[in-house]
Amino acid sequence: MDSLSDASVWVPILAVFIPVLTALAVKPEGSSTIRAGIAIVAACALAVVDQIVNAPDFTVSGLVVVAITALVVQVGAYLSVWKPLADINNTAVPSVGIG
Repeated sequence: MDSLSDASVWVPILAVFIPVLTALAVKPEGSSTIRAGIAIVAACALAVVDQIVNAPDFTVSGLVVVAITALVVQVGAYLSVWKPLADINNTAVPSVGIG
């Protein structure tokens, strides 16, 4: 990685937003299997784009490493950022008040 123009630098940054795209693509009552499938496809698509942008360095092992990196980052982002933000209405609502 020479600079921020290298596509591999942007993969983890873009992978943080895959859970948001998954939530937009699947209805709230959709199954978790469909959500997981869409998230995996999105991570693999991100890995393929990264490998195409870095065309001279295209390798299958590089593709697998980037896909796994994207999957790990998106799961971490979902569990540490997006899920707590979605659950905040359940935990932040005061139990006392008028009415």
